[in-house]
Amino acid sequence: MSFAPTHLGAGTGIRTLWAVLFFFASGCGSSTTLAYTPYSGVDVPSSVVVAGIGCGAAPGQVFRYAVVLGDPSDASSPSLAPLPDGAPPVYASVFSCFTNGAFAGVSTSPGGGATVELWIYAYDEADFEAAQATVPDFDCGNPTCPLSADAGVPSLLQAPSTYVTTCTATLESGDHVLPVCQPLEPPRDAGGDE
Repeated sequence: MSFAPTHLGAGTGIRTLWAVLFFFASGCGSSTTLAYTPYSGVDVPSSVVVAGIGCGAAPGQVFRYAVVLGDPSDASSPSLAPLPDGAPPVYASVFSCFTNGAFAGVSTSPGGGATVELWIYAYDEADFEAAQATVPDFDCGNPTCPLSADAGVPSLLQAPSTYVTTCTATLESGDHVLPVCQPLEPPRDAGGDE
């Protein structure tokens, strides 16, 4: 008498497994399909902001930076001074020097193509502490701190920043885009001198 196992043929185990999986999958009830809604936004890489200057707490290094995103159709021209007259900010946040600035849900026209302007105000640690004190009820202890466009932005920009620059970005519907930025430079005073 032989007690050898019965051979059922090649692939029988796999067919049985698929049949069991199909049985359980079909009996699980209705399935729900989650819809993905793409959103538009602008991402500001911190490496672009701190390029050539560095990120840190030493004097002259970028400690934090504020990004103010506005609609340039409301501005007379790009400026390295605080927001040009007539250019209301649309979004604004403060970021740690090692954190990428990200604005999600930025409104675009259908199909994209809208151009937005970003004003970046970079601070070393001492200048940031002074600027932060000008904003009522604002304590930016997190890597990202939103600013209110009506009170926070004007208050923060009353204090001098260590560096400034401007960027532009062309929004694409359902996509995050990278802005094209000028290098940081010391701010100019009202007379245009450094």
